[in-house]
Amino acid sequence: MNTDPLKATGSAEHEEKTQAELEKDDTIIDEAYKNAIKWVSSKKKLTDGLSIWQYYSYLGDNEEDWNFIRLYFNEYIKRGYMGIHYHINSVMFRDLFKKHCELLRVTVEEFAEKRKALTDNKEIDNDHLFYWAIYTEIDIESDD
Repeated sequence: MNTDPLKATGSAEHEEKTQAELEKDDTIIDEAYKNAIKWVSSKKKLTDGLSIWQYYSYLGDNEEDWNFIRLYFNEYIKRGYMGIHYHINSVMFRDLFKKHCELLRVTVEEFAEKRKALTDNKEIDNDHLFYWAIYTEIDIESDD
């Protein structure tokens, strides 16, 4: 059994994707990234990336979601993929979004549509996320 949260699971769905399907997924994820940037920038100027804080907030709605994100995200940080700035650019977002969908066993398109619909009507809940981060000893930077 593969216990590495950053390696492909070898699922049939993943192995059978054509180049065109992979490119379509990348396009969908790029749109999701733009949506995330727009969402977190709604009350301030447009940013050039997402903080860890914003990533958790965009992809998750509650502690259960954030604990799930933490499963693969901490490994991403430990491997040094975040660099020194702890901001997620579009390439990192693409990698993380694919891993999130793979672990949830949902399609990229399905998950992107769900997040877009939810964030269209969702305010950033910094207080709840902040207290969860302290309780679970997550080191995420606040942009406030």
